[in-house]
Amino acid sequence: CTAVGPRRPLSRQVGGMASHVGSPPPPSGAALALERILGLTSMHNAALSAHSASGEVAYAAGCVAVLYHPKKNRQTRYFRASKPLAALAFSRDGALLAVGERGHKPAVVIWDLATGSVVAELRGHKYGVGSLAWSPDNRHLASSGFRNDRAVCLWDWASGVLLARGSVSQRVYAMDFVTGGSQLVSVGEKHVKWW
Repeated sequence: CTAVGPRRPLSRQVGGMASHVGSPPPPSGAALALERILGLTSMHNAALSAHSASGEVAYAAGCVAVLYHPKKNRQTRYFRASKPLAALAFSRDGALLAVGERGHKPAVVIWDLATGSVVAELRGHKYGVGSLAWSPDNRHLASSGFRNDRAVCLWDWASGVLLARGSVSQRVYAMDFVTGGSQLVSVGEKHVKWW
């Protein structure tokens, strides 16, 4: 590999500060701020959710949920989970963001968007959370596990109580509550199921 033109020191952009490779690290008290995440990790459409009021889009990028505002063409917020993310869903009122982790003993983590704080962590799946759905009144959250888990869970998320648990024989790609919230519909490999 040959270089054309004058040699310049390599540089990289880290949190808004340019630093030259081989230069001393920034002082220990210097704060780094994340400016942008490039790319996403998505196994299917459950790793993307749109906020109905603000127009923001949430998507998974490794262990981070990125909120992107298309009209402003900028990433507005980031939420970090302890494991890679596989599913995201804004609550119907847009006040909360639920994310489902993947990996051994994953959690469903729920953030309050106004404060940025975690308001609930729900654990009931073994290998990963494949999809999420909020009830119309935001009181309940449904989660489906990965293929090896085969579980569909219904949560009272505010109290952390698992209200019901069912199983499916095939992978679930998406779920949603019917109008009024009296039934949950799941769709996936070779099935459509009403709960």
